[in-house]
Amino acid sequence: MTHHQHPPQKRLLLTATVCTLLASSSTALHAETIDGVLEKGATWSSLFTVSGESGDSIGQIFRNQSALGKTILAHCLQGMPCQIEQGQRRPLEGQVPQKFSSQAMGWYDITAGRNPRMTSAIYNTRQAVGTRQGPLVIAEDNTLRLRGKPILPHVQGNNFLSIVMDYSIGNQDVILLQNTGGSACPALYQFIIVQAGSVKATPDFGSCSDIIYPRWDGQHTITIDMLGYSGPMGSEKEQRQAAMSKETYRYAQGRVMFQGKEIK
Repeated sequence: MTHHQHPPQKRLLLTATVCTLLASSSTALHAETIDGVLEKGATWSSLFTVSGESGDSIGQIFRNQSALGKTILAHCLQGMPCQIEQGQRRPLEGQVPQKFSSQAMGWYDITAGRNPRMTSAIYNTRQAVGTRQGPLVIAEDNTLRLRGKPILPHVQGNNFLSIVMDYSIGNQDVILLQNTGGSACPALYQFIIVQAGSVKATPDFGSCSDIIYPRWDGQHTITIDMLGYSGPMGSEKEQRQAAMSKETYRYAQGRVMFQGKEIK
């Protein structure tokens, strides 16, 4: 029987090829979608998220001046949810290189990723929610009803009406609605305030963007950050500029404020 042996150079080439293939397979297996709310720092920035397994806050850092960091910061705004496709991260070794205002129980270093973009913090909308005064339901005719009766003043959706968040604030149930429209104005928002003996609705508000980040301070104030929006009639430059701007609305005690003025 004849035995064939590869020359040393060929053996080295085969070994290198195998290692490359194994590394590529490992990289592909560990690629994942990475998301979190952006906190921009002086040298490092982080995407903060919550672990789906433990519920702990997680910080995912990147260096601002790296190629990846420059791309992320060119497409994501401070304080807005940001998502990275085909991302890779590894547990951070040593100390966190910079202090952040947000706290985290665990830290990762983002090492790779593609196509960063801002996303809405609203994932699951509903057509009904329980309140202390009975069920609040969006009926088939796209109207809002409490215990089966239409809300007065009349609340009706454009193309589609949905419940995106609900809060229990004192003796009130406060519900955030999204009224979905068309390309000229994808979405507007409205708060419904339900308490014993009365139901109130705020005026519609918003920039028309459907990318929003609502949060409650646990007391009386709900803050909603959302991207700016320029409709299809605007130029490409206007649309890009609007999509990289942010508007902030605040709800408290039945009123919605924008730039220090109540929306009426």
